[in-house]
Amino acid sequence: MAEEFNKIFLNMLNFLYEKTGNTKLRKFYLLINNTLEEEENKNKYIENFIIKVLQYKDEVFKKNDTFFLNLEIESSLFTNKEVNNFKQLYKSLNTKDKNIIIDNFIKMTILSENYFLNYLSTSS
Repeated sequence: MAEEFNKIFLNMLNFLYEKTGNTKLRKFYLLINNTLEEEENKNKYIENFIIKVLQYKDEVFKKNDTFFLNLEIESSLFTNKEVNNFKQLYKSLNTKDKNIIIDNFIKMTILSENYFLNYLSTSS
């Protein structure tokens, strides 16, 4: 599940880069991609997503992007500047492209919830 999550996450960042041409985003993509090549980091992003985003899954499924654009999410993996850059890039997209990003967030939410439930079932 973590591998699929990472693939979706990287594809989403690459899609956003292709749509915006933002060089900071490209550097961010390359950094994450390099980080994921190390075995100890394979679960890092899905586990952070579980901690920071999964609690808002109802808003994800409602496709409530306004909620997320106004939400301040602190993370040890991403600076506020990186999160705000992502939000600004997202705002610049057309509706069709925003829906692609939202659909990826939905997939990532489903995967992270399944990962978490699997963890709970195997640890008890």
